[in-house]
Amino acid sequence: MSETKKLPQISAGLAAAGGAFCVGTALGWSSPASPRLVEEGQYFPITQDQWNWIASIVTVGCAISCIPIGYFMNKIGRKSTMMALVIPFLLGWALIIWAQNFAMMVSGRFFLGLAGGAFCISAPQYSAEIAEKEIRGAIGSFFQLLISLGILFSYVVGAFLSVFWLSVLCGIMPFIFASIFIIMPESPTYLVIKNKNTQAEKSLKWLRGENYNPTQEIDELKAKFILMKFLQKFHFCCN
Repeated sequence: MSETKKLPQISAGLAAAGGAFCVGTALGWSSPASPRLVEEGQYFPITQDQWNWIASIVTVGCAISCIPIGYFMNKIGRKSTMMALVIPFLLGWALIIWAQNFAMMVSGRFFLGLAGGAFCISAPQYSAEIAEKEIRGAIGSFFQLLISLGILFSYVVGAFLSVFWLSVLCGIMPFIFASIFIIMPESPTYLVIKNKNTQAEKSLKWLRGENYNPTQEIDELKAKFILMKFLQKFHFCCN
């Protein structure tokens, strides 16, 4: 197997982890926003009980999105799924930025939870599938790093800006993620599973370098997929 380039894989892993930064901003938003919305009354009057719902409803969205996300990743692809998650991210921040009442704000937080929970599954899987085993652990660590940086971003920015402008800046992050991630390749594993071998070769050449011969890796991915299908059928028959 020819020597491969690592930088394209690192770039793709960082781009995918950009969605984790968006998740982090959503998680960190509630801490600086709490005193300004409840005590100072920015936006509209919010009681402590209402705020408890606003702060925590994001976890409900996360839990719900974890159920169907696997289906969508297998149906339309890892990359397409993550690009589609930009929509609930933008919708969530739009509802929060222009919130006129409690229902709009709690709905916005719920949509952020939907996108965030789905990203916590799709982005790590994408990163694992595009990286060689030698650097898979390092690339996999980008996700947690970017979540932490996103939380830190909300804390720092929220200390100096109003909730409105904090929300605006957080809402820009999904745009930045989409503009970078759109040029990244689809997971070669997904393409092999869908029998799109030509596209899988192009994806692997983008990730490993133009001089890389992807034939052996594609054959290994095919063998893993066949074994996985056999084990699934065997488990089904045994039960």
